[in-house]
Amino acid sequence: MKIENIIINGCSFVHGFDLCYKDFNISPFTSWPAAFKQFTDEQKQIFKNKRLSGKLGDIFNCNVIDLSISGECNDHIANSLIDYLKKNENSLTPSTTLVIVGWTEPERWPFFVRDNGKNLNINVRAISHWKYAFQREQPKTKELESRIEVLNSLEGMEKLWEKYDGMGMTGYWRHSSLIFLLQQYLENHKYNYCFFNSLYGFPVNPKYPRYSNIGYDEHINWKNWYPRGDIKSYDWNWNSLILKHEKYKTDSAHPSQLAVDEFSKELAVFIKNNY
Repeated sequence: MKIENIIINGCSFVHGFDLCYKDFNISPFTSWPAAFKQFTDEQKQIFKNKRLSGKLGDIFNCNVIDLSISGECNDHIANSLIDYLKKNENSLTPSTTLVIVGWTEPERWPFFVRDNGKNLNINVRAISHWKYAFQREQPKTKELESRIEVLNSLEGMEKLWEKYDGMGMTGYWRHSSLIFLLQQYLENHKYNYCFFNSLYGFPVNPKYPRYSNIGYDEHINWKNWYPRGDIKSYDWNWNSLILKHEKYKTDSAHPSQLAVDEFSKELAVFIKNNY
């Protein structure tokens, strides 16, 4: 396959949250919008070159469109990608365009933040963790206060999730429906695509069947899944590399530059061998 365009989407792992904070002397846990405002034009270009999309663009010597946003949920990852492809269908050639998606945690749901009119994507089984993370975030803005206020109002949801669903069927069906949605759209429009898990795959609960027991192997096109091109690819995630050693982590436990460099090379090998 001759790749002229790569369109990539995902959460903070793909986006490159705090990848350059140390290099640019930005304090850890600074919110992404506040950090990006501090970037000079030169630093913005350095950041684009250093993150996953920039590395892949260099490897394949092609144009890259990076739609990823830190904090994205899978709903937004799938839908924003489809929206982009629809709006730009006259300028894209599917046979020379590769779509790459790094799926995030399945239990991350979108909520509305009153003061900025934007979605807040929250893992409903880890609301207390997100609240702790936001409380460390800098600077202390009205928008940040609004996000924490949303979390305060949702604390009861975390308890309900643990009591009635845990990591069960809601996670299975919401995530699988998004995978099917995007897979079918891309295949119907003749786009080549590659999927992988940034954080982890389907929630695991002994009470419920695994994907292999409910026909996912018949409906998901596993050959397009990194790293193996088969159903076992769903048990792999990028975070498993990052957790191995401190050198692969930033201060906020996101992929370090070394993690990005190594992963981009491995992903490129998979793409070259399979497309």
